[in-house]
Amino acid sequence: MALTPSLRTSLAALIFGLLMLSPGIAQNVSEEAAFQEAERYYAAGIAHTDRFEKGRYMNYVIGLYTRYLDFHTGSRNEAAARFHLGYARQTLGRIEEARNTYTCLLYTSPSPRDRG
Repeated sequence: MALTPSLRTSLAALIFGLLMLSPGIAQNVSEEAAFQEAERYYAAGIAHTDRFEKGRYMNYVIGLYTRYLDFHTGSRNEAAARFHLGYARQTLGRIEEARNTYTCLLYTSPSPRDRG
């Protein structure tokens, strides 16, 4: 079966479009996976009653959320990531760092007026 030139062009455009969408889809999946990993460690750290273990988890969580925010600024999970990062810093006694994180949270979260 021979393809007509218009069908060949349409097929090429469709394949090209799918290839262009693939990185965006993969980026979204990796972003969600990174956020979920940080959330798992955050929840485990909160659940610990031993101060040493809680500190170990929170140190790791700070690294995960910092990396997440470095690569995914403007994502839909940014506000939650900033809040949990601030709480983890506060838990470890890094009050000034937590204050700066919460200040950033105020300026990156949409207000109820913006949600429309």
